[in-house]
Amino acid sequence: NRGGSGTANGMTSWSAANLTLQSGANLITVTARDAAGNTKSTSITVTYNSLTVPPAPTGFSASAGNAQVTLGWNTVTGATGYKVYRGANLIASPTVTTFTDTGLTNSTSYTYQVSAINSVGEGAKSSAVTATPTSSGLQTHCESNPSQCGYPDATNTGIPAGTSLTLVNGDMTISTAGAVIDGKDIRGCVTVTAPGVTIRRSKITCGGFYTIHVTSNAAANGAARLLIEDVELINGDNTTAIAAQNITAHRVYSRGGENGGSFDNDVTIEDSFITGIMEVNGGHGDGIQIGGSATNILINHNTILVHDVTSAINWTDQTVSMTVQNNLLAGGNYTLYCPRVAVPSGAFKTLNNRFGTYTYGHTDSCGNTGQVFTGNYSDADLSPISP
Repeated sequence: NRGGSGTANGMTSWSAANLTLQSGANLITVTARDAAGNTKSTSITVTYNSLTVPPAPTGFSASAGNAQVTLGWNTVTGATGYKVYRGANLIASPTVTTFTDTGLTNSTSYTYQVSAINSVGEGAKSSAVTATPTSSGLQTHCESNPSQCGYPDATNTGIPAGTSLTLVNGDMTISTAGAVIDGKDIRGCVTVTAPGVTIRRSKITCGGFYTIHVTSNAAANGAARLLIEDVELINGDNTTAIAAQNITAHRVYSRGGENGGSFDNDVTIEDSFITGIMEVNGGHGDGIQIGGSATNILINHNTILVHDVTSAINWTDQTVSMTVQNNLLAGGNYTLYCPRVAVPSGAFKTLNNRFGTYTYGHTDSCGNTGQVFTGNYSDADLSPISP
């Protein structure tokens, strides 16, 4: 059925040339003919996978910090994920091209490799890199210039320099699964109703309730996540920048609005900058607020500067699995509000964050039953912070 043909000779086994298999299912029909011209046919299906394992990632680098090492590498075309090794041990299987290994011992050297994977299998490992975490040499007062200390800010998030944008006037609803929105200047709010959508290298200016809203239809039954990369969000006074579930966001620059994010479940936000949060008309402003059951939430290596509002991160209820790690957090009455109820052991983790200025305190309720609070320190003098 793929267009090939050939002549087979033999009785119980045969071979035929010029049958070029194509990727996927190939239906091959064999017809037997005797001397009297009688024929009989039968068919077999041969599935051919033209893919090979992906090559080793290139551009692999390691950056040491305080009790942690941040790894990065170039995207491998055709890869569906990656495997990160510390020495001979597999320690993570991310789907993005960064990973931060936390909870390490300062002044100890660690060696890493990364490989790419696809449906065929795992490719070769990259060349090895070595890094030694240390608390010495860390800068203080990074709140005033986050990127100088290796944190996200306006200089390394949002739309990459030189990107050409096409103007789109009005609100946008994305209802096609797997759609890619790239290089747009959207003057309106975006609603995502289909799974597996990508929004990248775009600017969205919205004065409505949500700048980007993922509906339940786009998150049902384990659907593919919305991916937001290298996007700038300009939010109205009462606007929530990103909501609500089944989202992965990288290098987002969000400014203004009442909330930088309002998340329920299955959300990863990394390497992003949230700032300019405001409180108007009796609302309370948070860099990120959490709702639902707080299941599978990762807030990693972001800068969240909120100043005179409620919090940088706010979640005070029951939690299934949520981790806040490697962030620069500043502002709010209390910068981080943690669950005020007992949670399952390890369900809420606060790891290796740098805390800046505040009104009343760095944290509220972050020492309650089931929480893990370790490696967190002050931006002013690098002194450890207790929950």
